[in-house]
Amino acid sequence: MEIQIVSHHIFWYILLTIIAAAVAIISYRQTFPPLGKLQRISLTTLRVAMVILLGIFLIEPLLNFYSAKTIKPQLAVLMDISKSMG
Repeated sequence: MEIQIVSHHIFWYILLTIIAAAVAIISYRQTFPPLGKLQRISLTTLRVAMVILLGIFLIEPLLNFYSAKTIKPQLAVLMDISKSMG
């Protein structure tokens, strides 16, 4: 299995993803109405995961699967026993 990245602007996509993840983390520091710690952590984790997935999709990774199989050569032998062949 081989992974190739097609995008030419990978640096900017990674930087944008990191900034968006930081904004997602900062946005849940204070919520209205106040949420419990577990809810805040869960929502932050989900938002950061979605931002990272979006960043991965923007980079446009390409997965290639190669399979090699060796096939034995086959030889067909034909015999003509008709009278025309003498």
